[in-house]
Amino acid sequence: TRAVFANMTLGYNDTYFLDANIRNDWDSRLSKSNNSYLCGGVSASVMVNQLLKADWLNYWKVRASMAQVGSTLSTYALSDYFNTEKYNSDIMLYYRTTLLNQNIKPTISTSYEVGTEFRMFDNRFWGDINYYTMDTKNQILNLSTAPQSGFSTRQINCGLVRNRGIEVSLGGTPVKVGGFQWDIDVNFAHNKNELVELGG
Repeated sequence: TRAVFANMTLGYNDTYFLDANIRNDWDSRLSKSNNSYLCGGVSASVMVNQLLKADWLNYWKVRASMAQVGSTLSTYALSDYFNTEKYNSDIMLYYRTTLLNQNIKPTISTSYEVGTEFRMFDNRFWGDINYYTMDTKNQILNLSTAPQSGFSTRQINCGLVRNRGIEVSLGGTPVKVGGFQWDIDVNFAHNKNELVELGG
């Protein structure tokens, strides 16, 4: 497998930040017609506390990002080979039970995320709120096939699965007297998986 990768990071006035990257893979586990795939991502954030300059606000960042990654088959999944099995003193050879599919494409997952994190009131109240969604397309699945074909399964690209949810973390220090400090943290998360498309 070979890959080319590029990355860029920009910042301005300790307030605005931008990161971007791009990568192209040539994966030897796939056929030559489908072994090249391009992925990348971009993220941006703003330090709102730098803009407001409020005494009660210690830290506040708003962020958003998009990222894309690919995954493929296991090693030799598209190669012709025989398996061996020992029975008493004999060595048996048998052909693979999964039908080869040279048209398999990489699985691509695309995720989007927006969120914010903050600390205020002399760092006595803080939080992190995050909403995300991820689409996974062209999943590689083993599908049962007719036994008279000589194989038990065949590999296909199939479906679009969407995973989305929200995560909330809030905390604070209600009591801070002398050397005594009482911190409270509350977390909430909700996730939903949805099969958007079934066909290949």
